[in-house]
Amino acid sequence: MKKLLSFVLAVLVCLNLFAQKSAGTWNAKTCTYTNTGYKISWTLPTEISWKKVDATGPNICFKAIDPETGLMLILNVKGDQSYGNDIWPLYPEMNSQEYKDYVIKGSRSAGVTIKSMDVAKSQIDGVHAIKTTSSLRKNDPAFGGVVDIIDITYAFILNNKYYSVDLQALKQLKEEVEGFDQAVNMIFKGIKITK
Repeated sequence: MKKLLSFVLAVLVCLNLFAQKSAGTWNAKTCTYTNTGYKISWTLPTEISWKKVDATGPNICFKAIDPETGLMLILNVKGDQSYGNDIWPLYPEMNSQEYKDYVIKGSRSAGVTIKSMDVAKSQIDGVHAIKTTSSLRKNDPAFGGVVDIIDITYAFILNNKYYSVDLQALKQLKEEVEGFDQAVNMIFKGIKITK
């Protein structure tokens, strides 16, 4: 009986460690998400009233919104294949019209219309990344109907895992807020990656 209890306890500890690895922790006071299993943290500007929300996708580790402006952040991590350690070799493919058409077509099936899509080599916390900036339109009941969105995503590969960090903002917010681009840069500079 003691062996069975020890085994059950060991399984529960392992499950708890796995859950922490995939889910990470959120410190609302410092606006910091930390995921030691995936070796990434994201400290957000405390001037914004961030609220962590439940993630709904299988690869979403972290999702936060600013209820006042609708600014949304998402961190995805996929470790289901051997991805390698560098995304830049994929740049020609990800910048091809064929790839963009594939993404645009796939988005339509999800009710999203991508109006423009720009792909560029970049870096995030010193790691090679591919930055995609898209202008899109989608039906969002939270905003009362169809809205125009600016979507900025940094994708990178590290330790055989595929990461993407995503910021979505209403196009109207970008147009009305002076210093919007600097604020976005500050949000992404809060990402720290342990190599």
